[in-house]
Amino acid sequence: MRWSRCICWIACLLAMSFGGSAHASCDAMLPALEKPSKPRAITADDLIGLRDIGVPNALAVDSPFGISPDGGHVAFVISRADAAGNVYCFALVVLALEKGAAPRIVDQGGEPIRPVLSVRGLLVKQGYLSINRPIWSPDGRWLAYLRRDHGVTQVWRVASDGSKAEPVTSGSSDVERFAWTSNGKSLIAARAADRDIEREARDHEALNGYAYDDRFVPSASSKPLELAPRDAICQRIILDGPDRQRTAPEECSALSPKLVADTAARAILQARDGLRRVWTEQEDPDQLTSPVHLWADDGHGHRVRCESAVCDGSVEAGVEGLWWSRAGEVLFLKRQGWGNSQLGLYRWRPGRSAPKRLLVTDDLLMGCQISRAGLLCARDASSKPRRLVLIDTKTGASSLLFDPNPEFAALELGHVTRLRWRNAIGFECYGDLVLPPDHRPGQRHPLIIVQYVTRGFLRGGTGDEYPIQLFAARGYAVLSVQAPPSFYESLGKGPWRDFRDAEVEDMKDWRDRRSIFSSLVEGIHAAERLGVVDEKRIGLTGLSDGATTAQFALVNSRLFAAAAISSCCVDAQAMMIYGGPRLAKDRRFKGYADATENGTKFWRPISLALNAQQIDTPILMQLPDEEFLGAIDSVTALQDAGKPVSLYVFPDENHSKWQPAHRLAVYTRNLDWFDFWLKGEVDPDPSKRDQYLRWQKLRDTWRRSPVAMMRAPNEVHDHACAQASTSAKVITRR
Repeated sequence: MRWSRCICWIACLLAMSFGGSAHASCDAMLPALEKPSKPRAITADDLIGLRDIGVPNALAVDSPFGISPDGGHVAFVISRADAAGNVYCFALVVLALEKGAAPRIVDQGGEPIRPVLSVRGLLVKQGYLSINRPIWSPDGRWLAYLRRDHGVTQVWRVASDGSKAEPVTSGSSDVERFAWTSNGKSLIAARAADRDIEREARDHEALNGYAYDDRFVPSASSKPLELAPRDAICQRIILDGPDRQRTAPEECSALSPKLVADTAARAILQARDGLRRVWTEQEDPDQLTSPVHLWADDGHGHRVRCESAVCDGSVEAGVEGLWWSRAGEVLFLKRQGWGNSQLGLYRWRPGRSAPKRLLVTDDLLMGCQISRAGLLCARDASSKPRRLVLIDTKTGASSLLFDPNPEFAALELGHVTRLRWRNAIGFECYGDLVLPPDHRPGQRHPLIIVQYVTRGFLRGGTGDEYPIQLFAARGYAVLSVQAPPSFYESLGKGPWRDFRDAEVEDMKDWRDRRSIFSSLVEGIHAAERLGVVDEKRIGLTGLSDGATTAQFALVNSRLFAAAAISSCCVDAQAMMIYGGPRLAKDRRFKGYADATENGTKFWRPISLALNAQQIDTPILMQLPDEEFLGAIDSVTALQDAGKPVSLYVFPDENHSKWQPAHRLAVYTRNLDWFDFWLKGEVDPDPSKRDQYLRWQKLRDTWRRSPVAMMRAPNEVHDHACAQASTSAKVITRR
């Protein structure tokens, strides 16, 4: 994984997609038994109505599945969302791990639980839902899970047969972690420090005015943020006794550590089978690029290394999961193939044989857990939303256990083809080209670029704001691209101790950004060579790191006839002022210039504000209220230059938008924006009249740059990709 962009993928690639229909009912948390209807076109309601298990992304770091002690059942939480009511629905489900078993809801209700992570030492609320994994009691009679009601998260105990459900903790602050004791009579719970104490201290400071220091992020709040780590209070909950809840600080050790964004984990994994252990270990922990190897205990007190090349990897790409099978063999998932675009599942008996590959797939396998029946995984395909499958640990055969969205099989979807190419510095790159369902040979379609992960179900890119299949249904070709590895990986062995050091290398002359940009350009050329793309009508999208790529591309090319971004902007004001002192310090360490006139040369290759006169691509910005301030400098410069830019601000939103009504609005407006600029189409819906009047005014007052006026529409620089690795060069639309 690209840890140089860890905040981006944590804050967005995990972005929770919304579910539910236009008037979703929380009674419809399980699919109906009737067979899917006749094939029909996909609609926004179909995507909105998806039932989700876990979070719909390719890089989730935890499993949503709780396996029963006997290995015969799994528990998980299904979530849907109602855009009309702007609410989520949740259900705790139990399913027997056998073919044909019917899922049972054992508890239902609650509110969204959104994690608070440490970002540069400050506690920041994220715009996605937490993975909420239920945990079984040792005797298998009960489930414990987190449920949020009336704004507070507590531990609930639920009978596995659904006969009883109750909260077992209380208090004004959120429970964040919990575990059963070995006898199953108690739970250990860790909660955030008392809210009232925190509020009292903050209110006291406010009376004298807050001192502006590195707790501030001006774009997010006019108040200082809380420093990490946040103090935790551990309690032992006696489930069936008079002294039900008591403080037990020493029992925090029974809880697994909480993952925070600041943790620069190096893909080091381990699994246990009794006293035996299997783990990954970096050859030289002081060298970021040092190889990572697979080791295991052989059962006789000796360490055994897997000597096969398939067992080796790097901190960016390697083993992604480890389990002991019930037969005493190690199972592991490994990235492989062109650009690490595939997953292989392997079986290895430590000390006796080389690993045997059980399966290899372009699909995404996530959250896998070993059970009595096999390896349980969430499986996403490019055109199939998440399903629960059981994988035979001897043969690798995969069987469907539960499909939460069988209705999707009746939809007419775009045709998906995986494309492969190399960028300017030789990285293996890939993307998925989606053509309209009714595409005919010889047809050319306007193209939409979606970024920056294309593993698993093609929903809407990172952050799920650009609905791929809805674009295809509207007659667009869509290229969903995977970002290439970090630039530093092209340099071989280096002196970098951690990802932060490596980012300094990436930032020199914007080398990493140029590498990503060249991959994007080559991907477009790969699609164009198929003869299915209208080269004059290409749209660009992006959130987070994808938005930064879009920004760089708009400054350094004329390939794009329209753009829509969900984050903005990498610029002097946004990075070095509105992002706050901590962000500015971090960026200075990586080589960024200060927000002064002396930094103009540094910011020129990427700044929308400094290049406003030359930019001739209509830009839609749909930004959260905690980030839009960082875009004002660029928006103002573009407006002053007479360029078509339209900004919408969504209240009470984070880096990734979480409110269902907002996400529906974002979906719809993105579709409308590209229809307007790439196809000249206007939705006659009366409620959109003001939107189109605003856009028509932008079009009518658009002052094109002298460069654009002088160039012929079909002019192009043929050597754009070679230039992308050295210096930015303007690329014009064909």
